[in-house]
Amino acid sequence: MNYSNKQISDFLKQLVNIPSVNPSYAPKNANYVNEKQLAHFLKAWFEAKQLKPTLQKVSRNRPNIEVKIGKGHPHLMLCTHLDTVGIETMTISPFKATVKKGNLYGRGALDAKGMIAFMTFAFLNVIKFLPPNSGTLSIVFVADEEDEQTGVRTYLEKNKLPDAAIIGESTDLQVGLTQCGGMKFKLSFHGKSSHACKPGAGADANLAMAIVRCNLDKFIRSKRHPKIGYRTMNFGVIQGGKHASVISDYCEVDIDYRLLPGEQGKNVLREFDQYLKGQKLPDGVSYQRHPPYLGPLIGFETPAKETIVRAFKHEGFKGGNVGLPFGSDANYFHLAGVPTVIFGPGDMIAAHTQDEHLSLKSLFEGVAILGQTIENYFTLMQRVK
Repeated sequence: MNYSNKQISDFLKQLVNIPSVNPSYAPKNANYVNEKQLAHFLKAWFEAKQLKPTLQKVSRNRPNIEVKIGKGHPHLMLCTHLDTVGIETMTISPFKATVKKGNLYGRGALDAKGMIAFMTFAFLNVIKFLPPNSGTLSIVFVADEEDEQTGVRTYLEKNKLPDAAIIGESTDLQVGLTQCGGMKFKLSFHGKSSHACKPGAGADANLAMAIVRCNLDKFIRSKRHPKIGYRTMNFGVIQGGKHASVISDYCEVDIDYRLLPGEQGKNVLREFDQYLKGQKLPDGVSYQRHPPYLGPLIGFETPAKETIVRAFKHEGFKGGNVGLPFGSDANYFHLAGVPTVIFGPGDMIAAHTQDEHLSLKSLFEGVAILGQTIENYFTLMQRVK
């Protein structure tokens, strides 16, 4: 007998009520960070179901957790993450899950505790019916997806690779075969300070940054992917100037660039350098484009012929294949050579927001679709054998 919708939603409420904010999104001494408490809750919860979860240390207070049944090949892995982004801008109680008009609210309700819930119950529903000697089905929840992705990198470095993977991220119950990669780097401008009433005596670094940003659309729109759209570049953090009455002699920008499938980081940086050279900056201002401090991590496209993609072809699945503009742990599975798709309930537009929420209808539908997909995957792989 499958689990009820109430059992699934109650489980998600428990997850949301356990803080697991990534430390990079919180004040230094915040008491609501790290994944340890959530991982240990899940360990005890799975043990109560007579399963044998294992913890893997990533760093201090930051474990991965894995549950596995069966043995041998094929090995299908379900994977999502334990950590969430911060809570500072939230207008709802972040760690007190509430349900309103069919949506469950709280930090991580969508990204990614909703994914933990939908994968967990699909896993539990399926393992009761999988024939002996089908292969291996595992479920892995990793740390640190929201920052440096050390959880997935640690797992893939220290464990045998699966034959296929489904990564839990919100796709509105569409199958993500195409995903962006990404990189982060800094751009600094160096000018000369002067009194604000004599701007001509200085060289305005802030103005130089504004010129580069305001002309950026032409650079962005020079590349487009048919499934994802135009590439994106975000000037996420801008720091410049010391006082309102002083022309700024320094400005620094923290940039996030999303690599389209097929793009290489070094080529994009070369293109951006050419774009910078073409900008007419204020006299006396120089700039430096710094090497990436994160990435570059390439995007990918999973061929439709892969068994894990064909496994979604069943009566319960009404969706299609989509391209995803965000990055995820899926990129690392692809780099390791594992056929990978991204799938999950809810709309990613609600992730990281001040009132993060997940449609319970989408959650329950996702559990059923994923369960049928898992069964299909093992059936198809048995035919290959």
